[in-house]
Amino acid sequence: MRLLKVILCLLCGIFIINCSQQGSVLHDTKGNSIQVSSLQGKWVIINYWAAWCENCIKEIPELNNFYQHNQDKNIVLYGVNYDRMPMSDLQIAMSKTHIAYPVVLDDPAQTWPLHGIDALPVTFIIDPHGKIAKTIFGANTEKSLLATVHELQKFNG
Repeated sequence: MRLLKVILCLLCGIFIINCSQQGSVLHDTKGNSIQVSSLQGKWVIINYWAAWCENCIKEIPELNNFYQHNQDKNIVLYGVNYDRMPMSDLQIAMSKTHIAYPVVLDDPAQTWPLHGIDALPVTFIIDPHGKIAKTIFGANTEKSLLATVHELQKFNG
């Protein structure tokens, strides 16, 4: 009987998490709404950055390349400004750093358990089932990020 209660609690928890993700909407700097439920079945990459972070700025051209070469491969990439800048300041920072991939205004940590953002840049890779598959601290290259995603795809489908 105790095991049955534990299983029921776990199932309820999974149901609640999935329902909260499915109802979530993220908004990007171009005014687009992204239904989190539309990301189901895709690999989602969330990269936190800041305009004052040297490694973040160095990483942006690599993320631009990754986005350009992989946006049609069931992989999505979103940037998140760590400082939660006002829209006008954010657009200026994005223009100066030449960010070509979508930057969301809403903190995705409201949707997924993105914890431990103690240093920047930090990148979270979310598997097609909505679970955090990997957290990467420090700058990525297009090649290193793609290799990480491919490795995770081998094990997580």
